[in-house]
Amino acid sequence: HFIMKSLLTNNTYDLKVVLEDSSSIIDLSIKKNGKKKITLLDSSKLLPGKLDDISKNILGFDKGKEYFPHRFVNNDRFNYVGQLPEIKYFDNITKKKYDNLAAEGGGNWNLKNSLLSYLENDVDLLYQILIKFGKGVFDNFGINITRRKSISGLALLIYQSNYYNKEDDKLPLFPDTLDKVLRESYFGGATQLGTHSCDHAYEYDINSQYPNAMLGDMPVGNCWFRSTSDLESCFGVVSAHIKAPSKLQLPIAILPRRKNNGMVY
Repeated sequence: HFIMKSLLTNNTYDLKVVLEDSSSIIDLSIKKNGKKKITLLDSSKLLPGKLDDISKNILGFDKGKEYFPHRFVNNDRFNYVGQLPEIKYFDNITKKKYDNLAAEGGGNWNLKNSLLSYLENDVDLLYQILIKFGKGVFDNFGINITRRKSISGLALLIYQSNYYNKEDDKLPLFPDTLDKVLRESYFGGATQLGTHSCDHAYEYDINSQYPNAMLGDMPVGNCWFRSTSDLESCFGVVSAHIKAPSKLQLPIAILPRRKNNGMVY
């Protein structure tokens, strides 16, 4: 957003933006005078998680993020030089680490210089992570990570390029219009409370319902359309208008339906 705000003040740049939602930019393409092009991608879509955790745990980097008192910063303190701010202004820092930082500062801690060092370390750390991650993916799968914008897209590309056999494992691809219709039939697991109290009851703990259901037949492969009111003869996804029983007949609704504000029953 900061880059876009700056570039939009200059008429020599043409911008193309890909949004995940109304506020999250995942792809920003920049052209100058219709010739040179730079594409900026959101690395958090490719490597989701905290930068410090990724560097230390996932990729084995010993050097992690630096510590910085984010809550201490405001317009009046930007040129602050003095004692290290109190530990309450830091996030996720131990008392021992804080004491070490205070000793290193020697009463001459500079907010502006520390902020620039903190940001520079973040950029350098992210660069090293992406280089190592990209090399690992290319060495193992022959894929350049810049070909996809997200980890799910990259995983699919690795599967298609290294494991998918077009002859033996045919994956039907649906057009976007059909894909949208099919997705409307999927709901999350339902959790419902039928009654608030009772005198006598049995308790059941049912496990592994999804794996059990997957042992049966599933509507996969190439699909076709048909028009019938005989639901007993259908196997797959059905688009239908359902007339539900009255609340008196069926006090607890069991058929999910979706509204604009979410899912209701």
